[in-house]
Amino acid sequence: MKVYRATKITGLTYGAWCLLLIGLALRGGEYAIGAHLWLSVTGLPSALLSLWLPNASMPGIVGAAMLGLLQWVAIAQTFSWWDQRGTHA
Repeated sequence: MKVYRATKITGLTYGAWCLLLIGLALRGGEYAIGAHLWLSVTGLPSALLSLWLPNASMPGIVGAAMLGLLQWVAIAQTFSWWDQRGTHA
């Protein structure tokens, strides 16, 4: 399967965003709460599943990051594939 340029850019950009927020969450307290909420909001709707994990915990934060990253990479790959088909209106 071909990985398109837009998919790589999306993955790197959202991956950097996730690493930034995970790094902030290591400070604990309100930083962890904020990081979990930001990752849940920017990874809507799939990252909301991370709210089933303990809130503001490292598994919850990493879960939100991974779900959001997976979702955005899949969306970018699908849109790029669709554009390559030449069948969009």
